[in-house]
Amino acid sequence: MLQVLRNLGEGYRIVIIDSGICLLYDLQNGYDIEIEGGCDEKQEFSIYLWENQTRLLEIRHAKGISDLKFELDQLCEKYRFHIIQ
Repeated sequence: MLQVLRNLGEGYRIVIIDSGICLLYDLQNGYDIEIEGGCDEKQEFSIYLWENQTRLLEIRHAKGISDLKFELDQLCEKYRFHIIQ
């Protein structure tokens, strides 16, 4: 996960969720992106978008780091400026 973290850049942090090591990105508006899997850059990743850390809104999958970055960019673009009512 450290290798993946280095490729994603700032804002991502390593956390343990349900006994598994994940990456977490806080959009600073009530939405969080959780990334699981992908012990290295070429494996498959599962991406979860959470609202208020309790409501799962989207699940996406990515194969490899370039696909992961694409999916993350899409989610950030879609939810970055949303405000939870």
